[in-house]
Amino acid sequence: MTPWQQKQNRQLERETSALYARSLELFLPRSPNKTYQSKTARDILSWTPHFKDLLSRPKPSERPDIHPADTPLRVNTNPPTKAEIEKALNR
Repeated sequence: MTPWQQKQNRQLERETSALYARSLELFLPRSPNKTYQSKTARDILSWTPHFKDLLSRPKPSERPDIHPADTPLRVNTNPPTKAEIEKALNR
């Protein structure tokens, strides 16, 4: 590689990293400690208080009155057969 090509590659790398940093500023908000936050991190931070409140509620004072079903549902609780597994894999 000639010195001219090496110089061009370094310049291309600098421009690419600058564009990447600029795209981070556009799409990822900064957290209070000035680091970038991903969407997943923001989602976790926003859902954490919700679930803490939801899961720390007191027990209900009275039990719910749930009536049994009029007709039993026909549900196969046996392990799947080899034919059923092959059919599911071939879909």
